[in-house]
Amino acid sequence: MKTDGKEITKEMLEKAQACKTAEDLVALAKENGIELTAEEAAAYLAEHENGKLTGEELDAVAGGKVFKPGGKHKGCFLTTAVCEYLGKADDCEELTTLRAYRDQWLAKQSGGVELIEEYYEIAPGIVRAMKDSPNYGELCEELLSRYIRPCLALINQGRNEECKRLYIEMVRYAEGLVSQAA
Repeated sequence: MKTDGKEITKEMLEKAQACKTAEDLVALAKENGIELTAEEAAAYLAEHENGKLTGEELDAVAGGKVFKPGGKHKGCFLTTAVCEYLGKADDCEELTTLRAYRDQWLAKQSGGVELIEEYYEIAPGIVRAMKDSPNYGELCEELLSRYIRPCLALINQGRNEECKRLYIEMVRYAEGLVSQAA
């Protein structure tokens, strides 16, 4: 498994699973060249009672987002990448609206949880490839104007199914661009 371009070994995963404090997890990440803030580590540990990290969960945390299967998802990878590029805060309108849409509407729809789970499997890799691209800024601008802003408008109009279709289209589009570049 790779995180931020770094290979996560079985030994690293075992060490991460043994971490009892956020400071320990941050130190381990830093030791292995992975960026992880104290807040990210603390938030993650607070949601994992048994302290065990799966490879997928470690990858999500090391990517800067918390992921808890069956729980509330806090990351919104593609939109977060675009908002970070634009210098927007994590509680900006775009992220707040899309997270609420995901948690309060999409997760309650038939197949919604599965769709969210699939997104959480593929989106971190798409974002890593986007950030490595020389066209990162152009890609962010395109995703914002072609998909994210229209999704926000659809949500505000109560057209949730249309937003779902458009967001899926965005993910597939971004996935296609990344695979073409590889």
